Amino acid sequence: AGWVIVEQLALPNQWVAVFSTLFTLLVILVGEILPKALGARFNVQVSLVVAPILLQLTRLLLPLVFLLERLVPALTAQSTHITGEAEIRLLTRLGQQQGRIEADEAAMIGKVFQLNDLRASELMMPRVAAPTLAGSDRLASVEALLLERNDPWWVILGEAVDHVLGVASREALLAALVQGLGERSLAELSEPVVFVPEMIRADQLLMDFRHHSNRVRVVVDEFGGFAGVIGADAVLAWLAGWRPLPQSR
Repeated sequence: AGWVIVEQLALPNQWVAVFSTLFTLLVILVGEILPKALGARFNVQVSLVVAPILLQLTRLLLPLVFLLERLVPALTAQSTHITGEAEIRLLTRLGQQQGRIEADEAAMIGKVFQLNDLRASELMMPRVAAPTLAGSDRLASVEALLLERNDPWWVILGEAVDHVLGVASREALLAALVQGLGERSLAELSEPVVFVPEMIRADQLLMDFRHHSNRVRVVVDEFGGFAGVIGADAVLAWLAGWRPLPQSR
């Protein structure tokens, strides 16, 4: 604005700064200070005059506002398409064919989607193969067995085969032997057991291991009987392709 006034009046360029400063002060005075001062001093009078006008404008523009509220969301709405399992599988297959995804990576992605279809009964070590020890036995009496076998966890049983007293890690039992606790019973050295139903999904089981502990879980059947034992390593080994599914039992 200062340049325009200077050019119109044919004044020297030094006047540009003067006119720019004056114009800025005028804008602040007329656009900010004066309206606020008048509004604060004559707020009631101004409200009584302006309110009817605003009311009529609101009524006149109401149909337009209603129309815009309906049209704008429809014109600006973004796609809510969510990629599903089938589409991800297809993209994985295409990526593998184009060499962008390795075969083992594609296989692992496919296995992730199978986690909710697998049950603990399909991944567990069945009862007949599970490493078990009698809870009444003394630790010293099973020393040779612990040294001979490298099973990381043992299920401690009571008098009945379905009476699970707890679980004990091989590492903890060997440490107890070193500490001179060989005369203590295995039931005393066992840890509390966590039971899971044999129909629990593999993805739920994996989340359970993640949020609680890496201790093994004892799998029970629909009648509460001891069906098998499973650890996080069994789920992860299948997911990584290190082991196939056990044969149906």
